[in-house]
Amino acid sequence: MALPFWFQHLRKFHHNPVTIVDFGMSMECLKWLKGKAELLSPDLPDRLFEKRGAFPERYGNMDAPSIELYKQRRKAWFTKPFAMLLTPYQRTVWLDIDCQVNGDISSLFSFAENETGVAMGLEADRKVEIKIEEGVLKPGGKLYNSGVIAYLRGAQLIQEWAKAVIENEGVFLGDQDILSHLIDNADLPVPFFSREYNWLMHEWGVNSEARIMHWAGMSKEYLMKKWLKIRGK
Repeated sequence: MALPFWFQHLRKFHHNPVTIVDFGMSMECLKWLKGKAELLSPDLPDRLFEKRGAFPERYGNMDAPSIELYKQRRKAWFTKPFAMLLTPYQRTVWLDIDCQVNGDISSLFSFAENETGVAMGLEADRKVEIKIEEGVLKPGGKLYNSGVIAYLRGAQLIQEWAKAVIENEGVFLGDQDILSHLIDNADLPVPFFSREYNWLMHEWGVNSEARIMHWAGMSKEYLMKKWLKIRGK
């Protein structure tokens, strides 16, 4: 149960209201969370994501185990923009469950004050060329990481992202690719914040000075081991 680890670190540095999205929490998580934060449970019909069962043809050269792994992950993906549209706040910072808050992040809210109403960090440079080859980006495009997103309620880009997910989920591996593709194709001036607000541990190594340490990819296994050790298992 990684939620307590995420929540406890967040509360060390952030005391504004917190709303947590339930994408299928266990009863143990729900019991622990009671009285600590607001809970948001999006009620989305399965037909919105009917293309998830079809694995994108552009990734057919993956090995069989990787394809099966992504097929399982895709069952839970693509729901993020729909949940974000339900925010009760004028300004929101979305944090994935594998993001460890390690400092004051209040300045992130101001990043959303731009003409698109959205701001994010960038993915590792090495992934840009890969996404250009896959057709996700045009040459010179930016690859955003959707683990940390500052945005304004009602932002048109989030609405367009949700629409694009419905239309294109069978073409792209995940909703993050769809978002970057959407921004790139429309040439939207979406600002990006510095790495310290979305430090990708599996790409750039340990940085105790980062305000948000993002345990994405393989580094997530380390985070889970760390949490189990804390719980004494």
